[in-house]
Amino acid sequence: MKPFGPISSRQQALKTAEFIWSRPQDPLLRSLPLDEVRFLEGGAVEIAGELYPAHRAVRALADHIWEHRRLWRDAAKRAILGDEVIDCGC
Repeated sequence: MKPFGPISSRQQALKTAEFIWSRPQDPLLRSLPLDEVRFLEGGAVEIAGELYPAHRAVRALADHIWEHRRLWRDAAKRAILGDEVIDCGC
């Protein structure tokens, strides 16, 4: 699975959220628009000031990605066409 790229479906947003949630410290995430997201202990996340427990974190992150899919598209373009090269390990 390629975790980054244009988000064209809710399923793709969910897969991207699962990838991100499972690797919150991964250097690959620096190029993504995660300014409003904080990863907390125990798997919880805070998104735009709202706290989500671990059991709801991935779904909340997927919803956030889906809502901001244009930002994600632009970030993917920068990563692919810009100076950064994203190696997702696929």
